[in-house]
Amino acid sequence: MREKPVAVKNLWNLTTFYCGNGHEKPLPMTIDASSYDTCRYVCPDRTCHNALSIHDAEAVVDALSEKLCSIPGGASLAGYHGKVRTISFRVISHVRGHLSVEVLDSRKKS
Repeated sequence: MREKPVAVKNLWNLTTFYCGNGHEKPLPMTIDASSYDTCRYVCPDRTCHNALSIHDAEAVVDALSEKLCSIPGGASLAGYHGKVRTISFRVISHVRGHLSVEVLDSRKKS
């Protein structure tokens, strides 16, 4: 009997994070490596303070991987939502294995 997979290969590379802080259209978050000790995903709108640490991003990807491993093959995660630490997330779309995920740090709401 085959065991269920425990992780989805390459899911990190197949995931795009978007700012979930109420913008008119989804804004893809970019990596900010300006800090000397860490990098993070930030909203490109400079008036928005929503950010996602690499550790939180990894936790979101892990949660999505676990969910993907628990559902029948080929099922879409579009609309799936959850919370990891202070990060709320929602899958905007799931097309050909690529996930578009809206994230919001509850500490950074504007």
